[in-house]
This record gives sequence, C-alpha cells and structure tokens, in this order.
Amino acid sequence: MAIYTTDEMSVEEFSEMVRQHPVKVKPLPVRFREDEHWLFEHMAELTEQYPDQWVVVYRKQVIGTGGGPRGLTEAIEQAKHIVSDGERLVTYFLESKPYVY
Repeated sequence: MAIYTTDEMSVEEFSEMVRQHPVKVKPLPVRFREDEHWLFEHMAELTEQYPDQWVVVYRKQVIGTGGGPRGLTEAIEQAKHIVSDGERLVTYFLESKPYVY
C-alpha cells in the first residue's frame, strides 16, 4: 500500500482511504503487561544493578542486558537465545541519572 500525505489529497479523501484500509493491531499479551509492571516495581534495584544499560524482561526476569552504542542490539541478541522469535518483549533503558534528550 502506498503512503500518502494530505498534501497529495484532501482530508476527506485521506479519511476515506484510511477507512478502506484499517490497520490491524495485535493486542499485547497479558504476560507483556505483567512483565512491564514487574519492571516498574523493581526499577530502583534494576537501575542499581544495570546502570545506563538496556534490559529485556521476560516472565518477570531480566534475560538480556547491554550498554554502550550497541547495548540494545546486545540485549535483544541475548534474549533471542531464551525466547522464541516473534515474542513480544519488554525492553527498557535504565538511566543512572536524568538525561535531557
């Protein structure tokens, strides 16, 4: 499907196109929400243990970590050895101090 902007068509035309081609979003599994909740409950201790690192959480456990420029890639690679491909995983960067982006 081509990508259009409202510069190329009227808002009405764009709205009609969106109605004809709705986006199907697969809901997040309950386990994902539980993992996310667990991460936020344990944020202080995880930040102390993995400062300035990416973490991947699955079934309320950290299954991948990584820091530096390739940190996210490293963390996901570690996780792939534990979970099947296509699993939705909670990934989060644990900042040791506040950053301005």
